[in-house]
Amino acid sequence: MENSGLYQETILERARRPRNFGEQTNALSATIHNRSCGDHYTIHAKPNATGALTVTFTGTGCVISLASADILCDVVNGKATNEALTTAAALTHWLTGTIVAPDKRLLIFAGAKTRFSRRGCVLTPWQALTAALKTIEAPTPDEAVTTETIYAALRKVMDPELMVSIVDLGLVYDVKIDTEHNVMITMTFTTPHCPAAEEIVKNVHEIVGTLPHIGKVTITITFTPPWTRERINPDVRFALGV
Repeated sequence: MENSGLYQETILERARRPRNFGEQTNALSATIHNRSCGDHYTIHAKPNATGALTVTFTGTGCVISLASADILCDVVNGKATNEALTTAAALTHWLTGTIVAPDKRLLIFAGAKTRFSRRGCVLTPWQALTAALKTIEAPTPDEAVTTETIYAALRKVMDPELMVSIVDLGLVYDVKIDTEHNVMITMTFTTPHCPAAEEIVKNVHEIVGTLPHIGKVTITITFTPPWTRERINPDVRFALGV
């Protein structure tokens, strides 16, 4: 890659001397652990009176994840909550698909598009950001609960091994909503013995259950029909090389 040496040096420099490390008082925070690499980061996000965010981080991990956490703060500081969430979602789609990078400062992580083992290192701080910001999204009082709303929320739930959303993996079979806004989700796993099953179900409950106007969330696990690779989003399947 052209200028790859410069990119590598930038990552090393940001990991050695992070500019945005530290806690904030009265900030909303969330912590995410990357089991594959041992990274763990807490993102601290505080909106000011106009809604602009100040974001910092604490935690530790590999060089790539440290640089990702530090540059995350540069990218989202000053943004509104919805803008920051859009950037986080776009980063995931960029790393796993063919869309344009959401910010040129993130291009130094382009190597993670083809190095699967490093993708989780880049995404872990961004998953913590998403988890923190979901608590301060401003709901519209009369917002209707739709299947599109639920699927959008489910895209924030990542398979912790593959670092791909459960929607793009094709793990979500069906979503139903009754008249009292109770949500029934039918989903599966890549294998009946998936080691991340409990964690994924917990994250689905947490993310969908905190949406505005949502009643009870019920998750049904099925293996009929069994999951196959053909259910993966084509762009993601291409990026994964499967």
